[in-house]
Amino acid sequence: MIRIADFQVQIQKPLTGEIFHPPVKSFSTIDSLPLGNAPEATIRVISSSNLNPLQTVSLVEFDDIVRLQGAIRYSEGETPVWVDIFEGRVQNQSKTYGDGNTVSLECVGHIAETFETLQRFDHVWANTDARTIIATLSGEGHQLGRIVYSEADIETGLVIPDYNIEAYQVYLADVMQDFEKLSGYKRYFSVRSSYDLYGSLLQTVLVFKSFPTVATEIYKVIEGTSRLISATVDVVGEDVKTYRYVNGGTDESGNQYNGGASDLSAVALYGPRDDVDTFTWVKSTSLCIEIAEGLLSDSKVPAVVIAVTLEGTLDAKLGDLVTVQVDSLDIKGVIISGEYTVFKVSHQLTEKGNFTTSLNLGGIKKDENDYLFLNVTKKVNTCYKNQSKV
Repeated sequence: MIRIADFQVQIQKPLTGEIFHPPVKSFSTIDSLPLGNAPEATIRVISSSNLNPLQTVSLVEFDDIVRLQGAIRYSEGETPVWVDIFEGRVQNQSKTYGDGNTVSLECVGHIAETFETLQRFDHVWANTDARTIIATLSGEGHQLGRIVYSEADIETGLVIPDYNIEAYQVYLADVMQDFEKLSGYKRYFSVRSSYDLYGSLLQTVLVFKSFPTVATEIYKVIEGTSRLISATVDVVGEDVKTYRYVNGGTDESGNQYNGGASDLSAVALYGPRDDVDTFTWVKSTSLCIEIAEGLLSDSKVPAVVIAVTLEGTLDAKLGDLVTVQVDSLDIKGVIISGEYTVFKVSHQLTEKGNFTTSLNLGGIKKDENDYLFLNVTKKVNTCYKNQSKV
């Protein structure tokens, strides 16, 4: 079956609204969870004096709005249905000597604004819903200017026992990272953008939601299908911790709150493996202990991560719950099959036109006995039974 992949990039001037469409030569995008960095994209476009004014890149500047899209068609006459691959702003531009008429645009996702939004006021909250806190921090003083707070896009139900902020100490992204962690990484932050009929950006909205509990039907990772190119499973034991200690802030007398948690069965298996975190906003010993227990529950056994490369899959997004069945991948007889969450996604288009999507998926959680044979990270490459691709 014929499969045609089309791509376009839209560059919008923030003040005038002018839109340019330079031809796309290649690109690479990456986005990951939990929130640690904003999505990034390197988009290589063609710059030439022979292009028409709507295609020129000579007017592209720092902070211009970027919208990279793709479409998959199965016949020459089919109308493209465009899917957003990356949305953000131009951060850097580069031109390499000897690289012809190619210009590289290094871009960062819209959520990057939260990494530069410094909190300017003191706050003390107790038993407060995370949505209330986010609403306050998003709207007060000189805060978010380009990302809009919308109550409908921030899930309620995550009650924060104690949360304190000292002015000029943390950024909004720091708070968001705390809330993802306090949810047990069952929720995550993102943004969504909307556009008018002409493609101009209308607004970008902050989103805080739970991971899907129902697997997507749009795409699957199944061995023997043309979609799956390769797969690798990593059993990551290097981050196993059997004792977690949390330092909090200080009381009025300068005494620091702290607390810890350990797992005796994990210690018996792996020995004492300690780790310490400091959260200055924590103002009680009980919350230090609660956080330590939560961190311990996810770190006391090795994590299993599946990395797959697919033929270009435009619909693959962070947070997707994906059906996986790769019978030739196994760990001590455990076949990699089930439903796993996408926590890293990367789209790549080479200059030769090869379009692929790489995903990191997680979700395997076994008890300690399943990992007794593991002392170091083990990597098993897929050996296909019924495919020529390796």
